Amino acid sequence: EANRQGGQEEVRPAPIELNAAGVVHGVLRYDDQHRVLWVVVLGGRAIGSYEPSHLDSLGDFEAPGVIRGAVAMDGRLWFVTATGLYVATPRGRITPVPGAHHRYTSIAADPLRHSVLTVGGGDQLYRWNSDGLIYHKGEPMHPVTVTVTGGHIWICAFHPGAPTTLARLDPATFRVLHVA
Repeated sequence: EANRQGGQEEVRPAPIELNAAGVVHGVLRYDDQHRVLWVVVLGGRAIGSYEPSHLDSLGDFEAPGVIRGAVAMDGRLWFVTATGLYVATPRGRITPVPGAHHRYTSIAADPLRHSVLTVGGGDQLYRWNSDGLIYHKGEPMHPVTVTVTGGHIWICAFHPGAPTTLARLDPATFRVLHVA
């Protein structure tokens, strides 16, 4: 990580696991509204949070399990492991989201609805806030990944021996609105 400071380049160390050999890969997640830059090791457990203008460290901590995916929203990092969905504050307080103890394969932030979407637990789609489950679609949706852009929810399903399916969902009911 580098920052220009009075014409000088300032370099800050990343979380230790990012510097270690054999790490799957790290990702950056930025929460513009709350001005927090997150450095997350996918396939590892390291998390770092930084104030973005000077790259001052806010916290450097370890997740309770291997991180499979992460999103930044409402000043916190939401991440999934093999044991569930967690929320971390920039200073390193990690709490499990109540009732979110499935194995999740995908995670997406839905900032318009102040919630997070996950796919897991039999490849079902769930909507969460920090208090727990808000809504979920009970029908299995075979290996799916989810993303949210401009308030629209998109899922992409991958089926062996069949074409990949891309669909846009109704944000309130998760009903399919359009399929490609």
